[in-house]
Parts: sequence; C-alpha cells; structure tokens
Amino acid sequence: MQQCFINKIKYILSLNKKEMKGWTFNLLIIFANVISISSAEIKAQPLLSWEKLADVSFDLVWFEEHQSKFMVPKFGSIPNSFKNKKVKITGYIIPIDATKNLYVISKVPMAMCFFCGGSGSETIVELEMKKGFSKRYSTDDIKTFQGILTLNAKDAMHFIYILRDAVEVSTP
Repeated sequence: MQQCFINKIKYILSLNKKEMKGWTFNLLIIFANVISISSAEIKAQPLLSWEKLADVSFDLVWFEEHQSKFMVPKFGSIPNSFKNKKVKITGYIIPIDATKNLYVISKVPMAMCFFCGGSGSETIVELEMKKGFSKRYSTDDIKTFQGILTLNAKDAMHFIYILRDAVEVSTP
C-alpha cells in the first residue's frame, strides 16, 4: 500500500508547475495517508492489564532435576494472545537483588504480593532488563515497563511471566 503512495508522489513531483496545480489537493491526501500509515506502524504498544494475566490455571508437577513438585501454569487464550509480543505493564516494583538489576513488577504492593501476601504467581512479572539498562528502584515504586512478554511453563527457577528486554517507559 505504501508503494502505491510513493509512486503517486514520484509522479506528482515529476509534473511541471502548471500540471501540478490540479494535483495539490491529491498531494495533501496522499501525505495524510502516508502519515496515518506511519503512525499506525509506530503506535504505542498495548498496556497489558493484570486481569488479562489472570487467565491461567495450574497443575502440580514433579521436577526430577529439583526433586520437588512445582505449580506449572496452563495459560489461557488471553495471555497466549500476548505471547512474544511487545507490551507495556504498570505495577509495583519489588527488588529481588538490586545490585544485580533483578526486579519484578507486581499487581499489588509488596505487603500483599505473591511472596508476602495471598496473591498468586500470575500477579508478578519478572523483569529481564534490556542489556545496558541499569537503574535502581525502591520497593513499591509504581512504574511502567515495556518489553517482550514470555510465558514460562518450563523453568521452575523463573516466574511464569517474564518481560524480556524490559525498559522503563513513561506512563500515558
């Protein structure tokens, strides 16, 4: 579609001044279309809600390598629709090891989170920061991060949701 607009622009630019008069309005329409296509391409990533991440159930599974049982997620259609896509999510920061840039983002403050309160593991997203991104956060800072959402059902040493290449972004 963009190529069609580019060809029209090239044609209009090849006209002399007299021929171009009638094309002024058409040129404006073409540029408006090009701008709308470009803005659609750079459109903001969807802000993922915590309710969408709640579409998950769990099975208790034995992991031989850990000699222990772990809850393994079965992701519903909603989280699967965001799998490996760039998303944004807002929540409360919980430092795991700030010296190593390890953080999670939570639906609720630390006192109510998966570790300390009664919330489920679907209320936490592990932040795997983009290479070179280094910033210290305090517990319960409310922040928005953007990254690639990974659904983890295999690695018991990581959370069920991981935001890869995560960077802090401004909230809308």
